[in-house]
Amino acid sequence: MPTYLTLQDTAHRYAISESTLHKWLNREWLTPHKVLVRGHMQYLIDSDELEKLLSERGMLTRTGTTYDDGVLTSRLEQLERRVDELELLIRSLIPEPHYPTAPAKPRPVSEGSLPPGYVSFYAFARLHSMKGGNVSRWLQSNAHYTQTGQWSDEHNHVVNTILSPDGRRAFYLLAKDHATFAACPDCPHAILST
Repeated sequence: MPTYLTLQDTAHRYAISESTLHKWLNREWLTPHKVLVRGHMQYLIDSDELEKLLSERGMLTRTGTTYDDGVLTSRLEQLERRVDELELLIRSLIPEPHYPTAPAKPRPVSEGSLPPGYVSFYAFARLHSMKGGNVSRWLQSNAHYTQTGQWSDEHNHVVNTILSPDGRRAFYLLAKDHATFAACPDCPHAILST
């Protein structure tokens, strides 16, 4: 005589999700037995029919009414291998995203000695005992007095930022009242050109 179980009892007893049982019912792999319980329709599953289906699918080795751990482990390994295969297939079908990199800003490069009247910006700042954040802030707000590139000074050191003659005068006028400012022998520097 067949044993009928509710979907919930079947799911619990055979370690199968209720959603999987619903799929199998929709695909007609199992025959539902409908009963009316307190005004609600319930599906009952014939345990013999379910065990036959599980056996055909290689999902059932029973000791009593529960799965054998070896079968579950084997099935889990099969599913993990299949997931790995599918992931590889998906990767082969979907190209890797290409994130474009921003092009490097063109940097004007000059070679040779400093242009006449120009000085190394950072050497000029050090000469006046100005350093760190004060110099960086001045440079950002007065970039029109500077040029970037690559030159060599009189000691053959590489200079990347140079200061124009007008920039030297502007630097002096803005920095002379700073607490760490030290005047050089050429201060107050040349008059601004018009």
